[in-house]
Amino acid sequence: MFISGTIQITTAKVIWITGTNPNATISISGNTATLTLSVVNGTAQNFTTCLYLKNLAARAYTINFTTTTTLSTSYFSTAKVLVYDNASLVSSVTTLDMTTTTPSNGNSLSAGEVYSLVFDIATTPSATGSYSFAVKATYQ
Repeated sequence: MFISGTIQITTAKVIWITGTNPNATISISGNTATLTLSVVNGTAQNFTTCLYLKNLAARAYTINFTTTTTLSTSYFSTAKVLVYDNASLVSSVTTLDMTTTTPSNGNSLSAGEVYSLVFDIATTPSATGSYSFAVKATYQ
């Protein structure tokens, strides 16, 4: 019995794109986007034009988002990723709460389309220092 095969390596069909928000530092390396968001404690802030997810393929993909490293509600009264259809920034696709590991699954990203990710952050007045979070985005 034998197996004969070939492995063809291609590029990613869904990619991160940096935005231009002056209060966000974003770097992209491969399939990882690293963000540093600057907020004032006790103040709510929305980070628009920050990060985008683009479908380069000629077909739709299902996108799933999951927070894998959560932010504490002791320091964050709000910590959400608001995902919008970038064509309008009015059509909300989903909201991911970064204080829980509850996923947002089954979001359809059409061929050639872009999601705009808006980070909605509000810290408690006692919050100081740096806090890390991690969100995993998968597509199929």
